[in-house]
Amino acid sequence: MYGRVIVPPAVRREVGSVRLEPWILERPLTATVDPRVLGAGLHTGETEAIALATELGAARVVIDDRRARAVAETLGLAVVGTVGVIVAAKRLSLIDAVRPTLQAMIAAGFYVAPSVVDRALAQSGEAE
Repeated sequence: MYGRVIVPPAVRREVGSVRLEPWILERPLTATVDPRVLGAGLHTGETEAIALATELGAARVVIDDRRARAVAETLGLAVVGTVGVIVAAKRLSLIDAVRPTLQAMIAAGFYVAPSVVDRALAQSGEAE
């Protein structure tokens, strides 16, 4: 959907030994991290993701944490969440339905606020 996804080392560590698809590339940070990002008290993965997106001039950054999203937006980054990616995938006919994907994520322990689920289902034409 996005062609390639670039992740920083901290995000790579978060997914553990899972084999990355060829379109997912790990890239270390090479620039100094903006003090606004460092001082925001974010987790390492979010800090590195925002810093790398800024460094690369990325079209968007995928972040779910509310505070990290606010920091990224303050820096002028376009932010999309995991659920937004799933809704976009349905719009592009890359998946048939949003509901089963969200159910599987939640069953696997990924927290999604009920209001986010409702909004995603409405946006994808799957609201009950």
